[in-house]
Amino acid sequence: MKKQILFLAMFVLAVFAGTTNVFGQGVGAAKPYQTVPTAVPTCLTPTPFSSGVCTADELHPVQGVNYDYVVTTTAATDIVRWFVVNNNDLTAPKALVTDAVGILPSTDASIDPADGNGKYILSKGTGTYNGSGAANNATIQIAWKYFDGITDQVVLVAYVEGADGCTNNIAVYRIIPQPAFTIDIASVDAAGANPAKPGATPNKDCVSPIESATYAGGGTTPGGTLTVDYGENWAFFVVNGANFKDSWMPEFQITYAGGTAPTLEASWAYLSDATSTTATDWNALTSGATWTSAKPVIAKASAASPGTVGAGVVPAAAGECIVVRVRMDWGTTIEHDQADGTLTFAADGTAYDGSGPNFFDDPAFDDLDYATCKSDGFTNDKVDYTITPRPKVEDAAGGPAAIETKTGDTTN
Repeated sequence: MKKQILFLAMFVLAVFAGTTNVFGQGVGAAKPYQTVPTAVPTCLTPTPFSSGVCTADELHPVQGVNYDYVVTTTAATDIVRWFVVNNNDLTAPKALVTDAVGILPSTDASIDPADGNGKYILSKGTGTYNGSGAANNATIQIAWKYFDGITDQVVLVAYVEGADGCTNNIAVYRIIPQPAFTIDIASVDAAGANPAKPGATPNKDCVSPIESATYAGGGTTPGGTLTVDYGENWAFFVVNGANFKDSWMPEFQITYAGGTAPTLEASWAYLSDATSTTATDWNALTSGATWTSAKPVIAKASAASPGTVGAGVVPAAAGECIVVRVRMDWGTTIEHDQADGTLTFAADGTAYDGSGPNFFDDPAFDDLDYATCKSDGFTNDKVDYTITPRPKVEDAAGGPAAIETKTGDTTN
C-alpha cells in the first residue's frame, strides 16, 4: 500500500512538472526573475483626436490633420508654385525673392521636401508642390508635423506667374502649430507581447514563487520560526509619446491595491534598450505622489546615443515608445495568499516647449485628452496589472494547535 501511495505522489508531481503555466512565469520557477521583456515590444499607434476636436485651423494646425490652402488667381491658366520654408533658414539677404535670382529656386536646401523627411510637412495631399508650378494649382492639401512655430518662422508660399509669362505675384501663410502632445500606454507580458490598453482586460501574472524558506528552532518543544522570502514580480508597460518636437518629460503614478503593498521600484528605457539587462540602460524613477524622471525622453535617442535636449530632433510621425518596468518586492513580510492584487500604472508628461531654462513647464504642452483636447493629467492613460495569489496553507480543523510561526503569515 505504501508503494502505491508513493507511486501516485510521484505521478502527480510529474504531471505538475510537465504542465505549462498560462501566466507570466512558471510555478516553482526560481531566480533570476524576468527583469526585462524577452523581446522588444511593438510600439503603440497613437490614438487620433475625436472628430472636430483639437483641429484648430489652417494657420494653427494639429499634427497629422489634412488642411486645404487656397488662393484665388486672375485666371485658371495662371501658374501657382507652392512650397514651405523656414524664414530663419534663408541666407542673406533672407528674401524669398531677389533681383539677382528671382523667386527662391525649387532646389534650395531650405525648402521642405514634403515627403515626410523634412521638419515641417508630414504628408502632402492634392496639389502640385515645389515644381515649376502648374496651371489650375490654386489648392494644395498639407498635413503638418509639430514644430516650434514661434521660434521657427515657417511660411507656406504661393508664388504665381501669369499665363502671359511676364507677370508674377506672391503670398505667404505663417504656420504656427497648436501643441497636440499625446500619450498612449499599454501593459505587456514578460515576452513583450499581448498589449493591454486602458479599458481592456488586464494582463496578469502569478505571484512570484517563494525565493527561500529557512526554519530556525531548538530545544524539545515547538516554537521556532519559518522565515520566508516571498520573492518579487516585475510588470512591464509601453508608453508612446506623439506630436512633440525634440523631447518630453515623463511622470507616472504607480499604486497597488488588494492588501499590503509591496516595495515598489520603477525605471524606464528607450524601446531599443527594452531587453537590456545593463543597469545603466535604464533610467531610475523617483517615487512620491508621482514618480518622476531626472531625464527627459529625447526623440530618436537610445542608451548608446542619448541625444541632447534642444537639438531639435524630429520624432517619428507615429510617435516613439519607451518601456517602463515596475518591480514589486514582497520581502519576508507579505505572503499574499488571499485574493488578486492590482498594480495600477498611469502616465502623464509635458513636451519640450523650446524656452529655457526649464523646457518642460508650459501647461500648453501637457499631454492632451483625445476627446477634449485639454490637459489629460493621469485621468485616461491608466492601466491595471493583476497579481494572482499564492495558495493558502493554514491550520486545519482537527489538526495540531498551531503551525509553526511563519513570517508574513498574517499579511494579506
